[in-house]
Amino acid sequence: MAGVAIILVRVSASQKSDNALATKLALFLEWTWAKAEDYCGDTALSKKNRAAFEDIDKAMDQFVELLKGASSAPDPAAIKNAFNSYMDELKQAD
Repeated sequence: MAGVAIILVRVSASQKSDNALATKLALFLEWTWAKAEDYCGDTALSKKNRAAFEDIDKAMDQFVELLKGASSAPDPAAIKNAFNSYMDELKQAD
């Protein structure tokens, strides 16, 4: 659940127009996701349920791209929609 905490802090940073912090957190979220898959071996979601992994990865990428490297605050409604889609994918894989 550390990833969810990172996401929430990241959304908060974006809402406060701290785009530099939001970008750093986006990169950290992506790195954490990739490393978790690397270190889980045969128990990794990508090995146990490839379709769920790809759905989550796609939703995360859509969410992250809204915030990563933005020079101005992204549209709050777009962030909320992407965040909710990402959380829905995570819940389905739980």
